Amino acid sequence: MEWPFPTVRHLIVCRRPNPIDPEYREAILRIVFGMRPPPSAGYPFLLNELHVFAQVSGGVGSFEFTVELYRMDADPVLVTSAEPLEFTFADRVAGYSFFRRFQRVPFERSGLYEFRLFGKQLRNGAGDLVVAPTRRLLQDEPLRME
Repeated sequence: MEWPFPTVRHLIVCRRPNPIDPEYREAILRIVFGMRPPPSAGYPFLLNELHVFAQVSGGVGSFEFTVELYRMDADPVLVTSAEPLEFTFADRVAGYSFFRRFQRVPFERSGLYEFRLFGKQLRNGAGDLVVAPTRRLLQDEPLRME
């Protein structure tokens, strides 16, 4: 049996993306690896928005993708998540890209946070429903809050 899950080519946290064309074939990203609250603010604080860009390829069938933000304590704590996205891989070689927008992102304190991309196969390559689909962690991307 072949591995149906896609390969993650990119998972990038960024400020608001600036698309060059309407199809998001090209976009300028202000990549974020670490942040700190504005000088006038402390913790906890709400960040107006962050975006996560993902590019996946090699999947078989239809998938639901979810991006979630965790605070990395002894046990990871879910902070927030974006709306799930569902699509079908029509071509195993092609790369499929998407953005997930996070609004009013709460940061309780400084430390390590992590965006995680999860995938769940809904239909196989023949279009049949997958019984009891398993959600898998496909990729993660750290964000250091100072």
